[in-house]
Amino acid sequence: MTDRRWVLLPILGMLMGCPPEEPGPPPTPDSNGRYNLVFTMQDTACVPPDFLFDDLFAFLDQPTAGITVTSAQFVQEDEQLAITLESSGCVLTGSIGSGGATTVSGACDDALMTRQMTIIGNVTESVSALEFEGTLRFDVDGGPAGIDGTIDCSVDPVEVSGTGTPPSA
Repeated sequence: MTDRRWVLLPILGMLMGCPPEEPGPPPTPDSNGRYNLVFTMQDTACVPPDFLFDDLFAFLDQPTAGITVTSAQFVQEDEQLAITLESSGCVLTGSIGSGGATTVSGACDDALMTRQMTIIGNVTESVSALEFEGTLRFDVDGGPAGIDGTIDCSVDPVEVSGTGTPPSA
């Protein structure tokens, strides 16, 4: 008669000897939706009297002094992402990757100044909403000297946060 322990030992050895599977990268979330975003400036080299807060952030809605907001439409196709800031119509394009890492950039100009903008952040999905956290940086040409093709100052960092609603919600 064979001792059953000898039969179980090879099986136990195989189970213990196999390393656990390495987890793959987190999936890319579906970021499509309409977001309400709040922009909070920490500090900037663009200071009065040459650059006024309201002029720097004229591409956003300003319901009260010092608070800038906008609705934004996120349109994603595979890993390509376009964000349209609804208050100004500015479109920033770029990509969204593993785990929601997002980078978009583009111009957002008006008669007073040009702005070359970049937003770097992260989109996450919750049960019924989308969330965005990131930072905005933009270079400014304009102000009292006028638009002359030279960067006059940089606004960095501006915190961006908000929630979004998927199209199907």
